[in-house]
Amino acid sequence: MKKPMRANKVAAVCKRHKTMKAAAAELGITDRQLRNYKQKYPSVAKAILQGRKIKGDPRGRKKKFGGDEDKKRLIEAVFKHRAVITPIAKELGVVYQTIKNYYENDEEVQQAVVDANAGILDLAEQGLYRKLEAEDLRAITYVLDRKGKDRGYTTRIENVITEKPAKGYVDVSPDDWDDEDDKTEN
Repeated sequence: MKKPMRANKVAAVCKRHKTMKAAAAELGITDRQLRNYKQKYPSVAKAILQGRKIKGDPRGRKKKFGGDEDKKRLIEAVFKHRAVITPIAKELGVVYQTIKNYYENDEEVQQAVVDANAGILDLAEQGLYRKLEAEDLRAITYVLDRKGKDRGYTTRIENVITEKPAKGYVDVSPDDWDDEDDKTEN
């Protein structure tokens, strides 16, 4: 039977590894044995958490996101990633909900999102104009459908209702109904 290792040796190895599995492999013990060390010795548990933080594991504690410097980085990332939350969160090393909270609660970030979305629309319009100049039929049809309505270009059929009923039909309203006529016919 192997002689038990000293807790300080186990702790030193755990600080260098991101996962408990990797630390256990280096120590030559099972995961279960390492969990026992973690429960028995607080120094080992602390070392495991430090190893996770050093390696950037999301289960380890992270520095709190906030302040002017972080907000500035967030606004730059909004423009870089065109206001798409997931890549922004990855770049800044925070969770999705953190970015969503800034989107909803911070006026400067909201303005940055509006500006980034306007930039996307500008880019789309430039692409459309390039297609129009190249005489692309789909682009031409799109512009005429959307912008040429006042000149009669539209694919939508509009129903026009006139004041007079169509020929051969009688215009009857509920006020013209007479309940007494129904009773006398029976």
